[in-house]
This record gives sequence, C-alpha cells and structure tokens, in this order.
Amino acid sequence: MQFHQLTFAHIMERHVLYYDADAPDACAFICQRLNINALPGLDGETYYPFDEETNQFGEPRPMADHHRAQRHDRLFTDTVKERFAQTDPNVLFVYEGRVLVGVAHVSDFNHNSVLQIVQDDIILFERDLRRFFILRGRSDADMLHFFEYQSQHANADGLRAFYRDKLRDATQPRRQNERRLLDPFQTFEFSDLLYFANSDASGPLMRFDQIKDLVGLRNRVMHAKNPVEYDEHHVYSYESLERLYDELCLLESEYNRLLRTIANDLDHSRSRREANRARLDQISESGEKALRFFKSGL
Repeated sequence: MQFHQLTFAHIMERHVLYYDADAPDACAFICQRLNINALPGLDGETYYPFDEETNQFGEPRPMADHHRAQRHDRLFTDTVKERFAQTDPNVLFVYEGRVLVGVAHVSDFNHNSVLQIVQDDIILFERDLRRFFILRGRSDADMLHFFEYQSQHANADGLRAFYRDKLRDATQPRRQNERRLLDPFQTFEFSDLLYFANSDASGPLMRFDQIKDLVGLRNRVMHAKNPVEYDEHHVYSYESLERLYDELCLLESEYNRLLRTIANDLDHSRSRREANRARLDQISESGEKALRFFKSGL
C-alpha cells in the first residue's frame, strides 16, 4: 500500500534548532513547548538531554545508531517503531549521509502527508471491497436486506434499533435517488461494507475479525484527526503511534487478503484471461505498433 512510500523526508522538521550553552532559557523553552527532551549539538554528532523537572540540560551525549534515521528511511518499519519506543531521547535525528538535516518527533506522524496517503489507501480498500461484492453478484438490494435482517435478528435491542434507523434512512426517496445515480454500494458507509461481508445474510462473503480497528483508523484519518494523540499528561503518546502502526499493518493484511480472494474468483480470472487474449490477438495482428501501445499504458 502507499503508506510504505512515506519517509522521514515527508514529516521531519527541517529547521533544526541546536543547543547553545549561552542561551539555556531559550533552549529550555523549546523543549517545554515541543514536548521533547533533547536538542542536538552544533557538531551534529552529540545531543544534550533536557530534564523537565529541573529545567536543566545535561552533559552532551554521543548520538548512537538508534538515535538516528536517514532522510529517505521509510517510516512504517519495525526498526523505526522500536527506535521511537526509546525515551532517551524522544526524538530521532534525521541525516543525509553524515549531515544532520532534520528532527522527527512522534507528533510529526500527524503531518498532512501521512493523513493524505493513509486516506488514499483506505479509499482503495473501500473501492475494491465494493468491486468484490459486485463480482459476487451482490447489489444495493442485498445491503438493504442485510439492514432488515439485522433490525430483526441482531443480538441486542440497541443494535436492532440502530439497524431499523439505518433501514429507514436508506429507504427514503432521497437515498433511493442517490442509489440510482451511483454505482452499487457507494451510498453505504465503510462499516456497513465490512459488517455486510461478515453477515450470514450475505453468505458470508468474507470474514473480517477486527472491524472496529479498521473503522477507527478510517474515521480518524478521513475526519483529519491526529492519529498520534496526547496522553493524560498532555504529552504525545508512543502508545498511539504504536496503534497507528498496528492498524496500518492490519489494513494492509486485510487488503491483500481481499485482493487474493478477488484474484481467485472464477469470473475475475476469466475476464483477465479474456482481456489478455484480446491484447495478444491485437499484437499478433498489428505487431510492433500494438506492442508499443500496450507498453505505454503499463
């Protein structure tokens, strides 16, 4: 998925502020306001730890390998997650070769570039999930039947009432008109698609075991909420960064499973085979010209 393309270059703070022993108050103010516990030295090879209780900086310490990242290192790897789990310091120093070019804090994962790419990945998942339903011969009418089924058979009064409201809204003339203008399943929410896939009323078509996690990720990024949040001490928490990693891993795993299911579908395989045969026939007929045409579209 596209989130793997994200690197420190997308999120790092490029305007690096360095520790200066002649301006300790300004340096302390920076750490307090940004919730960081270290500033780099001007040599780019040391950092100065900051103690927020005493409001003092300690002696310079050498930057170890686990304090560093390269500008083009990918963000969402186990190595990066483990490095951010370190609390001393709570930032990573970003390099271009041996030159310090930026600093990254867990809060920098709230950058717009992260939200936008994760949004794109979720949209891709939703579109292919709808495509899968259509491939299996399902339609909007099946989703309405699912709402009706849940309104009568869901295992809790509140859940049955929830689906009665959904069914009432979905059968309003305004909603019916929307469905006439749009492709199947485009008027339903991401959570509707996932629960529909799981339901006995749909087959089930495909089982999703962690729907709440997928929906939680979708809702946060689509509403532009920070994926990395404050803890009870108003400090950006590593735990919420870890949750983001786990949710993206889940999203990718479930998306790959969906793609494998689509690829194994007989109708899908047949249509791919027919499309490929049509291209080969055109190449046989037109030779180099047709081959250049198809290569330009790859």
